[in-house]
Amino acid sequence: MKHQDRLQLVWATSFIVSGIVFGIAFISAGVIGSLAVFGYIVLYVSLAIAFLIVFREIEKLSDQATDTLKENEKNIKDIMKELEKKYYKKKLDEDMYNKMIQEYEKQLIEVQVRLRNIRKND
Repeated sequence: MKHQDRLQLVWATSFIVSGIVFGIAFISAGVIGSLAVFGYIVLYVSLAIAFLIVFREIEKLSDQATDTLKENEKNIKDIMKELEKKYYKKKLDEDMYNKMIQEYEKQLIEVQVRLRNIRKND
């Protein structure tokens, strides 16, 4: 189960329990108490809608980060292929080629670790 799904489940459970408590308070309260309970329920429903919006936005940000990292991974691999082509066409000497490939391999590993961490947290 995703971390966000667990948070939403906890949030929904607390919302239901609070609703039951306020229902009991509504039944046992007088007219003024009923108005106060009704106002609080309206406030609580508004907060619930706000939380749903926030959960959706967090999920979108996570998806955007994953997409960006995947694109970075693809770009680095493309650059490495181009370097290899240049090396075989003798446009790059061996030392320069090795230095550049090592640098891009480091970057590629960093991106792949970040991707793995995001997937692990989901």
